[in-house]
Amino acid sequence: MLSGRAMCRVNPEPVCRAGEAVRTKVKHARRRLLIRQMRLSAARLPSAFPSRKGAILSAFPTPFERLTDITNLLAAVRKLEKSSGWKSSVQRITCNRLHFCTALRKSLIDGTYAPKAGYSFIVNERGCRRFIRALDPADMVLQHALCDAVLLPALTPYLIYDNGASLKGKGMAFTRARLAAHLREYRRRYGTDGWVLKIDFAKFFDNIPHDRLIQSIDAKVRDARIRSLLAMLLAPYSADVSYTDTDFDAVPYNSLADYETAGLRDGSRVLRRSVGIGAPVSQIAGVWYPTPIDTYCKVVRSCRYYGRYMDDIYILHHDRSFLLSVLDGIRRQARALGLFISERKTHITPLRQGFTFCKIRYSFTSSGRLLMRPVRETFTRERRRLKRLYQLAACGKITVTDYRDLYHSWRSGWIRFDCHRSLISLDKTYRRYLDDLQH
Repeated sequence: MLSGRAMCRVNPEPVCRAGEAVRTKVKHARRRLLIRQMRLSAARLPSAFPSRKGAILSAFPTPFERLTDITNLLAAVRKLEKSSGWKSSVQRITCNRLHFCTALRKSLIDGTYAPKAGYSFIVNERGCRRFIRALDPADMVLQHALCDAVLLPALTPYLIYDNGASLKGKGMAFTRARLAAHLREYRRRYGTDGWVLKIDFAKFFDNIPHDRLIQSIDAKVRDARIRSLLAMLLAPYSADVSYTDTDFDAVPYNSLADYETAGLRDGSRVLRRSVGIGAPVSQIAGVWYPTPIDTYCKVVRSCRYYGRYMDDIYILHHDRSFLLSVLDGIRRQARALGLFISERKTHITPLRQGFTFCKIRYSFTSSGRLLMRPVRETFTRERRRLKRLYQLAACGKITVTDYRDLYHSWRSGWIRFDCHRSLISLDKTYRRYLDDLQH
């Protein structure tokens, strides 16, 4: 019999809502079938009943009509204001949002809309340099409305439950919880003997082909104007690679290397792939485009313990030969999609040795308890950041309250993992700097 204090330490098993997800997909499928039947019946009505025909068609607006709905455009402005309201360019839109949305709606209906150039820059994230194409705020409003009003309602019912990136109610915490639930269930059924397959794509966003992406989305949206708009939004990401003879069907395209390479570009060879990083449409494309791989693993190969976070995939199984055959099938699917698997980051490792996924190290103790520990670089990087924040607070660029809040906000995200000793050690460093600032 466990004591009350011991019972509080027991982590409850995450509730698997796969049945609820299936029921939701069935409900959406029935609704789409009903809408399609009613629209077909309305289209077949004779011209003697124009009012009835118009009433049926107006009750179920087309995807383009949902996009140009002023309510959806205003909701997109509010979403932009929530994330980037401190920028002057965004404030110029939000101060006169009704006029802006009306003008944007008119340009979409008239066909005069054209995306602006935006600007490009390079960021260094944890030692990894990334090429970013930032959108103009007006284009960001359109893409928010396109994703929320058109793409997400049409594509979400076809996504698997364990696809956890860039969706409402999901994210990094969701993916980590699902992996922990899969590991606990696997241990109860098979023990700690088994294998884990980890797959990563090479230059994932840079190698998504525009034509195949648009074709896969159009198969679910079924609107010619939305298809043309998607082609217009993806066109700026095309690259002029006339300076090289590299076969990008066999070698991954790297937008950062292309940006930094000098050479003659005469437009004779244009590579229509890459969706950039940061744009709402790019995020939805990253979530949606590898769906055939999800379907192959979950449905065709019946991989129960499978999950994907954008371009990172894990599969648990007790048979190593089965994982090898699944990996061969995933390679065929990726080749058909125009994606490249990073052989350097793709491994099959024994489950007993533990593995790292999304910056968390998963392993089992001798008693079968699951341990979830952040990788060591997480605390090394935070220790360096604390020193830098201490220097900024000492010279008056930030306040002591800012120093305190920044550390506690970081700490609250990791306190749920098995890293008590590392946090205690980092707390000592934090308190030492804090005492120096207060005295």
